[in-house]
Amino acid sequence: MIEIKNYSALSELIKNEYSTYSGRILERWFRQKMMESQQYAEIGAWWHPRKGNADTPDNEIDIVTVRLDGKVQAYEVKRNKNKYSKELLSEKVADLSHSAFGNTNITFGCLSLEDM
Repeated sequence: MIEIKNYSALSELIKNEYSTYSGRILERWFRQKMMESQQYAEIGAWWHPRKGNADTPDNEIDIVTVRLDGKVQAYEVKRNKNKYSKELLSEKVADLSHSAFGNTNITFGCLSLEDM
């Protein structure tokens, strides 16, 4: 788009994709800070398909960690903390605990721009 000087289309693309892009960058920032702290044995994301009809969204958790002491933590990363749903994350964490950690107790919460 730059080569053909289609700046209006480029501007629209940037506007439409900014929130997705910046959300991924924010997740990456928190993962990097966690790695630098050297307090974790594992840091990653988690995804699990939900059974049901095609309209049911999959379970996804942005950051799942296993601390060196064995405690498991799960975080949703949100640019706007007001968009965080504790109830929804609680449901996802229950699925995560059952499917990946043998019903281990998992603490969870939200990381946002305010936590930087």
